[in-house]
Amino acid sequence: MVYLMNGISSNMGAMTQHMQDMTISVHSMNNYVAIMASEVSKLDNVVLHMDENMNAMNERIALFHRTTANDMSSMSNSIYELANSVRSIDGKVGAISVDVNRMSNLMGNMSYDIHRSSESFTSPIDYMQNMIR
Repeated sequence: MVYLMNGISSNMGAMTQHMQDMTISVHSMNNYVAIMASEVSKLDNVVLHMDENMNAMNERIALFHRTTANDMSSMSNSIYELANSVRSIDGKVGAISVDVNRMSNLMGNMSYDIHRSSESFTSPIDYMQNMIR
């Protein structure tokens, strides 16, 4: 037993040194874990900021889509109304064309009547004859 006690006693110094080395290693590991925790916290903040930016970007994209859809709908309605207006104008131009043709005939008749009446002022006989016609 004395031999065992001498062996333990002689190894106590080495064990103490190993324990001190382990304490230093654990302390060093603790410092590295603290540094890593700080870096993870920084990464979390960066990811959070990126997430906020992506959400803002998604909101802008959604707004752009809504605005574009509304604008396209308005343009479609405007084009439809414009097409109806063009059709209406086409019909009106057609009606005016018929009226202009009738007016041309009336203008010819009126020109003939003006010519007859001007001759009647220069010749009372022609005036009387024109009145009969």
